Amino acid sequence: MNYAVFAILGIFTVFIFSASSLASAETGAKSTAFEKTTLLEFTNNDSSPVYTIKLWLSKDAGTFKSFKAEKGWTGVKNPQGVLVFTSAEPLGPGESVKFGIKTEIERPGVNWKTSDSAGNELSIGKVTSGQEAKSTTPETPQQPEKPAQPVN
Repeated sequence: MNYAVFAILGIFTVFIFSASSLASAETGAKSTAFEKTTLLEFTNNDSSPVYTIKLWLSKDAGTFKSFKAEKGWTGVKNPQGVLVFTSAEPLGPGESVKFGIKTEIERPGVNWKTSDSAGNELSIGKVTSGQEAKSTTPETPQQPEKPAQPVN
């Protein structure tokens, strides 16, 4: 009887560790700013392809005034003020993509999230100009701030 309990616990432990290693996507993020314009670069440091990158500002950072995406990527600003960039060709392992944003304030902190083709969250993080940030997995986020509510 004890062997059965140990066998079940062993299988459960292997399953938990396997699932957590599958979900540990890594995305590197760099931010460079000049006045109210910020260039963001994201690098896929994992084996999972990235199809969507969402960006949002903290409450005290104002709003996005405009944005620009690299060729092959399209961006839209949703009603909550979140920029959603997507591509038919995913960001593969070792590849990077850059986005330009213009905001109301200089050097804003930018929260971001990456997703796969099914919309599953791969990584999440926050980057500020002059800093290089690595992502965390969805299970252990760096506590990015929620999108600010639109002001009417």
